[in-house]
Amino acid sequence: MIKSALIYKTVFPSLRQRDVQYKRVPTEEDWVSAKEISDKLEVFYLATLQFSRTKYPTANTYLPSVCNNRCVISQWSTSPIEETRRMALSMAEKFDTYWTDFYGIMVVATILDPRYKMKVIECYFPKIYGDQTSDEIQKIHDLLLRMFREYEGKSKVGQTSCASSSGDPINVSLYQSTMIPSKLNPLSLFDEFLSFTPPTNMKAELKIYLEEHVIPRVDNFDILRWWYTNEFRYPILHCIARDILAIPVYSCI
Repeated sequence: MIKSALIYKTVFPSLRQRDVQYKRVPTEEDWVSAKEISDKLEVFYLATLQFSRTKYPTANTYLPSVCNNRCVISQWSTSPIEETRRMALSMAEKFDTYWTDFYGIMVVATILDPRYKMKVIECYFPKIYGDQTSDEIQKIHDLLLRMFREYEGKSKVGQTSCASSSGDPINVSLYQSTMIPSKLNPLSLFDEFLSFTPPTNMKAELKIYLEEHVIPRVDNFDILRWWYTNEFRYPILHCIARDILAIPVYSCI
């Protein structure tokens, strides 16, 4: 509505001449404030589009937008326009109230996205928490570790795949037998072998995953397929991802 009003800025003075009930024409200062607020609110409009443009809004893709919005709100609190500062303070208070209730699962889901891992919170948390950044990152790491240990216990201390209904140990040779060499890429067989080979030390699985470089961000990345392909490299994390990524983002908020 504000954006539409800005288009007809020059019409408002004429409206006063045609409508006797219209007694207050916006001043130039009012229009400056309206333009400022309209520009600021656009970031939330774009975030809303991101949430609504997909039928399957998994929780792993929205943390950067949410964190970015919080950083933007902090910037608004230093605006020279009083209305913007008041709006920012009110938004920050409401954001922080809800943030503490839902951010844990959303952060874990994002860490389980190989495009982000821990790097995403290492980027945004300093801007949100300031001096408390180390403590907040440690809380997330502890949460992830507790989840890993819980799932590890369910899979017989990491000796079997929790995705296996029979409970038998992972038979890597069985999966290797399905590999088909490629004439065009002689290393395709090797790459597939690596994707099927689990870490030698199951307790180091989480550490290995977090220490590996994030993969490049590409359009139409299918995170479910990525975890399906890498199930035998990260059997415990695969089970966590299977459960966490099944949660729609709306259930995390």
